[in-house]
Amino acid sequence: GGASRRSQQQCAWRPVAAVRAACAWVHADHYETAKQALVVLCVVHVVVCALFGTRVSDSSLEPILLGLLLAHWAELASRVVGLGWGQFWHGSQQPFEPSISRFDTALLLVASLGAVTDAIVRDVDGNASPGTLYRFLLTLPVLRLVGAVPASRRVMFGLARVLPVFSSLIGVLVVIYYVFACAG
Repeated sequence: GGASRRSQQQCAWRPVAAVRAACAWVHADHYETAKQALVVLCVVHVVVCALFGTRVSDSSLEPILLGLLLAHWAELASRVVGLGWGQFWHGSQQPFEPSISRFDTALLLVASLGAVTDAIVRDVDGNASPGTLYRFLLTLPVLRLVGAVPASRRVMFGLARVLPVFSSLIGVLVVIYYVFACAG
Protein backbone atom coordinates (compact mmCIF):
# COMPACT_ATOMS: atom_id res chain seq x y z
CA GLY A 1 0.00 0.00 0.00
CA GLY A 2 2.39 2.74 1.22
CA ALA A 3 5.35 1.72 -0.96
CA SER A 4 3.26 1.55 -4.12
CA ARG A 5 1.69 4.96 -3.39
CA ARG A 6 5.16 6.47 -2.85
CA SER A 7 6.41 5.01 -6.14
CA GLN A 8 3.32 6.38 -7.91
CA GLN A 9 4.06 9.83 -6.47
CA GLN A 10 7.67 9.59 -7.60
CA CYS A 11 6.54 8.56 -11.08
CA ALA A 12 4.16 11.51 -11.17
CA TRP A 13 7.01 13.93 -10.38
CA ARG A 14 9.59 12.46 -12.76
CA PRO A 15 8.39 14.47 -15.80
CA VAL A 16 8.47 17.68 -13.78
CA ALA A 17 11.98 16.89 -12.53
CA ALA A 18 13.09 16.03 -16.06
CA VAL A 19 11.73 19.32 -17.42
CA ARG A 20 13.39 21.27 -14.62
CA ALA A 21 16.71 19.47 -15.19
CA ALA A 22 16.54 20.13 -18.94
CA CYS A 23 15.73 23.83 -18.42
CA ALA A 24 18.48 24.17 -15.81
CA TRP A 25 20.97 22.45 -18.15
CA VAL A 26 20.13 24.88 -20.94
CA HIS A 27 20.32 27.98 -18.79
CA ALA A 28 23.36 26.93 -16.75
CA ASP A 29 25.59 25.31 -19.34
CA HIS A 30 24.21 26.51 -22.67
CA TYR A 31 23.01 30.03 -21.97
CA GLU A 32 24.58 31.33 -25.18
CA THR A 33 22.42 28.86 -27.11
CA ALA A 34 19.40 30.04 -25.13
CA LYS A 35 20.22 33.65 -26.00
CA GLN A 36 20.64 32.74 -29.67
CA ALA A 37 17.27 30.99 -29.63
CA LEU A 38 15.72 34.16 -28.19
CA VAL A 39 17.37 36.24 -30.93
CA VAL A 40 16.03 33.89 -33.62
CA LEU A 41 12.56 34.04 -32.07
CA CYS A 42 12.69 37.86 -32.07
CA VAL A 43 13.93 38.01 -35.68
CA VAL A 44 11.06 35.76 -36.80
CA HIS A 45 8.73 38.04 -34.85
CA VAL A 46 10.13 41.09 -36.69
CA VAL A 47 9.67 39.42 -40.08
CA VAL A 48 6.05 38.52 -39.32
CA CYS A 49 5.34 42.06 -38.09
CA ALA A 50 6.91 43.48 -41.24
CA LEU A 51 4.44 41.49 -43.35
CA PHE A 52 1.47 43.52 -42.05
CA GLY A 53 0.18 45.78 -44.79
CA THR A 54 1.65 43.66 -47.59
CA ARG A 55 -0.13 41.20 -49.87
CA VAL A 56 -0.30 38.67 -47.06
CA SER A 57 -3.68 38.96 -45.34
CA ASP A 58 -3.58 40.35 -41.83
CA SER A 59 -6.04 37.73 -40.62
CA SER A 60 -3.52 35.00 -41.46
CA LEU A 61 -0.69 36.80 -39.67
CA GLU A 62 -2.49 37.34 -36.37
CA PRO A 63 -2.54 33.64 -35.37
CA ILE A 64 1.17 33.48 -36.20
CA LEU A 65 1.83 36.46 -33.92
CA LEU A 66 -0.19 34.84 -31.15
CA GLY A 67 1.83 31.64 -31.62
CA LEU A 68 5.04 33.66 -31.38
CA LEU A 69 3.73 35.29 -28.21
CA LEU A 70 3.17 31.81 -26.77
CA ALA A 71 6.70 30.84 -27.82
CA HIS A 72 8.06 33.89 -25.96
CA TRP A 73 6.11 32.80 -22.87
CA ALA A 74 7.50 29.27 -23.23
CA GLU A 75 11.06 30.61 -23.36
CA LEU A 76 10.46 32.78 -20.31
CA ALA A 77 8.84 29.85 -18.47
CA SER A 78 11.86 27.68 -19.26
CA ARG A 79 14.06 30.30 -17.60
CA VAL A 80 11.82 30.37 -14.52
CA VAL A 81 11.78 26.58 -14.30
CA GLY A 82 15.49 26.21 -14.99
CA LEU A 83 16.68 28.91 -12.62
CA GLY A 84 13.92 28.82 -10.02
CA TRP A 85 11.74 31.83 -9.27
CA GLY A 86 14.11 33.43 -6.75
CA GLN A 87 17.12 33.18 -9.04
CA PHE A 88 15.08 34.35 -12.04
CA TRP A 89 13.64 37.40 -10.29
CA HIS A 90 16.40 38.38 -7.83
CA GLY A 91 19.53 36.39 -8.70
CA SER A 92 22.70 37.80 -10.17
CA GLN A 93 24.32 34.52 -11.27
CA GLN A 94 22.41 34.11 -14.50
CA PRO A 95 23.02 34.91 -18.17
CA PHE A 96 20.12 37.39 -18.15
CA GLU A 97 20.34 40.05 -15.42
CA PRO A 98 17.36 40.23 -13.06
CA SER A 99 16.38 43.62 -14.49
CA ILE A 100 16.23 42.06 -17.97
CA SER A 101 14.12 39.19 -16.63
CA ARG A 102 11.71 41.71 -15.11
CA PHE A 103 11.72 43.74 -18.34
CA ASP A 104 10.93 40.61 -20.39
CA THR A 105 8.12 39.67 -18.02
CA ALA A 106 6.60 43.17 -18.17
CA LEU A 107 6.76 43.23 -21.99
CA LEU A 108 5.08 39.86 -22.29
CA LEU A 109 2.39 40.81 -19.77
CA VAL A 110 1.54 44.00 -21.68
CA ALA A 111 1.53 42.17 -25.03
CA SER A 112 -0.69 39.44 -23.58
CA LEU A 113 -3.03 42.04 -22.12
CA GLY A 114 -3.35 43.53 -25.61
CA ALA A 115 -4.13 40.12 -27.09
CA VAL A 116 -6.75 39.38 -24.43
CA THR A 117 -8.31 42.82 -24.80
CA ASP A 118 -8.54 42.40 -28.55
CA ALA A 119 -10.16 38.99 -28.14
CA ILE A 120 -12.81 40.56 -25.88
CA VAL A 121 -13.48 43.65 -28.00
CA ARG A 122 -15.55 42.83 -31.07
CA ASP A 123 -17.02 45.03 -33.75
CA VAL A 124 -20.75 45.22 -34.60
CA ASP A 125 -20.70 42.03 -36.69
CA GLY A 126 -19.01 40.06 -33.92
CA ASN A 127 -15.70 39.85 -35.76
CA ALA A 128 -12.47 40.68 -34.06
CA SER A 129 -11.33 44.14 -35.06
CA PRO A 130 -7.56 44.28 -34.74
CA GLY A 131 -6.46 47.84 -34.35
CA THR A 132 -3.17 49.62 -34.47
CA LEU A 133 -2.79 49.45 -30.69
CA TYR A 134 -3.30 45.67 -30.76
CA ARG A 135 -0.64 45.22 -33.43
CA PHE A 136 1.70 47.54 -31.56
CA LEU A 137 1.27 45.52 -28.38
CA LEU A 138 1.97 42.28 -30.25
CA THR A 139 5.25 43.74 -31.53
CA LEU A 140 6.49 44.56 -27.99
CA PRO A 141 8.20 41.17 -27.45
CA VAL A 142 10.72 42.21 -30.11
CA LEU A 143 12.15 44.60 -27.51
CA ARG A 144 13.40 41.51 -25.66
CA LEU A 145 16.40 41.74 -27.99
CA VAL A 146 17.64 44.54 -25.73
CA GLY A 147 18.36 41.97 -23.05
CA ALA A 148 19.77 39.31 -25.35
CA VAL A 149 22.18 41.39 -27.44
CA PRO A 150 24.70 43.43 -25.42
CA ALA A 151 25.31 45.90 -28.26
CA SER A 152 21.63 46.80 -28.46
CA ARG A 153 21.53 47.17 -24.67
CA ARG A 154 24.35 49.74 -24.83
CA VAL A 155 22.55 51.66 -27.58
CA MET A 156 19.22 51.68 -25.69
CA PHE A 157 20.82 52.80 -22.41
CA GLY A 158 22.76 55.46 -24.32
CA LEU A 159 19.56 56.76 -25.88
CA ALA A 160 17.87 56.75 -22.49
CA ARG A 161 20.65 58.97 -21.14
CA VAL A 162 20.63 61.35 -24.11
CA LEU A 163 16.87 61.84 -24.55
CA PRO A 164 16.36 64.08 -21.48
CA VAL A 165 19.02 66.45 -22.80
CA PHE A 166 17.16 66.80 -26.10
CA SER A 167 13.66 67.00 -24.59
CA SER A 168 13.23 70.70 -25.45
CA LEU A 169 14.25 70.05 -29.06
CA ILE A 170 11.83 67.12 -29.25
CA GLY A 171 9.07 69.35 -27.84
CA VAL A 172 9.69 72.00 -30.52
CA LEU A 173 9.62 69.35 -33.26
CA VAL A 174 6.34 67.94 -31.95
CA VAL A 175 4.77 71.42 -32.00
CA ILE A 176 6.02 72.02 -35.55
CA TYR A 177 4.67 68.65 -36.75
CA TYR A 178 1.35 69.35 -35.02
CA VAL A 179 1.01 72.78 -36.68
CA PHE A 180 1.77 71.35 -40.12
CA ALA A 181 -0.61 68.41 -39.51
CA CYS A 182 -3.42 70.82 -38.61
CA ALA A 183 -2.65 73.17 -41.49
CA GLY A 184 -2.67 70.27 -43.93
